[in-house]
Amino acid sequence: MEPTSITFRGGLRAGNFNLSWPFATLRLASDSLVIEAAGRRHFLKKEEVRKLELYLGAFSRGVRIFHRNQGLDHPTIFWAFTPRAILATAGKFGFRISGTGS
Repeated sequence: MEPTSITFRGGLRAGNFNLSWPFATLRLASDSLVIEAAGRRHFLKKEEVRKLELYLGAFSRGVRIFHRNQGLDHPTIFWAFTPRAILATAGKFGFRISGTGS
């Protein structure tokens, strides 16, 4: 039996806001994506998530989230040690996965 949701621990960049690991979580489910960081919870319906892609920076890596939610600033990057596992899981939940960005 497949799980109904999976949660990952990491960090978050949303616009100019940046929070390092382990102070954020990303929960994936078949109908939504939820980010929690610094006491705030951002709920994105699956329809609001345009795509997810691998983000490789000079000293960091994560998952860039392209979305239509006006309550969460751009760019939105979930910092993680295992971004490929997050993308694989998101793909299993039906999210659109794109190539590598930077």
